[in-house]
Formats: sequence, C-alpha cells, structure tokens
Amino acid sequence: MLIDNPDKEHLLHIATTALDRIGFEDVSVLALREMKTLYDEFSISDNGEDTYLSDGMWVTPDGRMIEK
Repeated sequence: MLIDNPDKEHLLHIATTALDRIGFEDVSVLALREMKTLYDEFSISDNGEDTYLSDGMWVTPDGRMIEK
C-alpha cells in the first residue's frame, strides 16, 4: 500500500542512506551510490553545492536528482 505523503521521497532517501551506511545491498541503495558517484565525477568544487547535469536537472551531494 502506498501512502500519499508529500515527504515520502525524503523518507525513502533517508531509509536508503541508512541502508547504504550499514552495507545493505538493494537496488535503491545501489542507485543512491551511483548518484553519489555521478555527483563526485561532475562536481567542480568541494563546497557541497548542487551540480548541474543537463536540461535543468541537478544532482545534490547526497545523491538526489532535482529539477531547478
């Protein structure tokens, strides 16, 4: 059952981050690791700012993809 909650994406990200830190292998955790790697590859500074990818899409230091 899916809960219609505006914070569900944030809660999912927190849960995935926790699973990543304890070494859990899951497709969501692997995707988060890939996004963090993508951020590391494309960021041009170490100041923790979001990094532009393309077409208005940005990746954040914690691995989220957002549209600005």
